[in-house]
Amino acid sequence: MQVHQHKDAFEALKARVFIVGFEPERRARGWLEQNDITFSFLLDHDRELYDAFELERSIWRSWHPRNLWSYAKAVLKGEGLPEIKADPNQMGGDFVIDHNGVIRLAYYSRDATDRPSVEQLLETIRNGTDGEK
Repeated sequence: MQVHQHKDAFEALKARVFIVGFEPERRARGWLEQNDITFSFLLDHDRELYDAFELERSIWRSWHPRNLWSYAKAVLKGEGLPEIKADPNQMGGDFVIDHNGVIRLAYYSRDATDRPSVEQLLETIRNGTDGEK
């Protein structure tokens, strides 16, 4: 969500953002529409990308107190709990890959709420392209 809120900054750098998910397509499309997300979306049903980028599954880190606290805050705000249909133990990550296929940033989430800052992503794109687009 934070990346999408800075969509103009990514577009100004001519960066393409892809969201990769493994949930059923109908559910994923619903989430994208509900949140007005317009980035490209790739379905990875067989988790080939997750495996290629060596993303892990972790019960402990998925249900880490920080993650549980984010759910508690949502309930306290009256938002309710999200419906879990996919694998809740799949850890995510964020990657910046340049136009030559070189991985400039590999960020492996420590838990479900852990993501790099938008500024870190933008700075990696600014510095990692060697002036080429």
